[in-house]
Amino acid sequence: TVVAHVARHAHPQLPRARRAALGAVDFAEYAPSIAVNLPPPRTAAYMSSDFDEVQRRLTRFVTALAYHLGFATVYTSMPVLDALDDTKSISMYFGIALSVIIAVLLLLSVLLVYSLLMINVETRRFELGVFRMLGVERAGVVGMVLCQALGYAAPGLVFGLAGAQLATLALVEQFDRIVHVRFDAALSA
Repeated sequence: TVVAHVARHAHPQLPRARRAALGAVDFAEYAPSIAVNLPPPRTAAYMSSDFDEVQRRLTRFVTALAYHLGFATVYTSMPVLDALDDTKSISMYFGIALSVIIAVLLLLSVLLVYSLLMINVETRRFELGVFRMLGVERAGVVGMVLCQALGYAAPGLVFGLAGAQLATLALVEQFDRIVHVRFDAALSA
């Protein structure tokens, strides 16, 4: 019977008394399936954005569990992983769309700073010429223009990162309140 086979081929470190007890069990009196959850925190295995990494973690856990139970030919199913597999293409497309939007916004911000600098240099052309006549070298004039560019870009960077962090905190709190899954609220590099 299957029970005798399982008892004979159980994990090698399982004591003989437990093997004998396992062989005496009539599995017809028990449930035909076992549902196992990941050890706490259960959501940690799913926190990677890489589907292959999540699949690797879950498969490693299920394989080790089946090995330690002694059931090498057991049918295992992972319904959460199957659901993630169905949505991985959508996630990839959202990631690509977000990357394109970020690239366009970055390009627009660079063009904005460039146009501000060009307008500023055009309006200060006479003043920059006077500086050159007074002995300021070309590197000094370029340094003044670059400092002005930094004056345009630095506040935008600081306020943008602060706003992004605040928005991330608000979204993580909302997500935690609705789904009861806690994410790291810090911005990634």
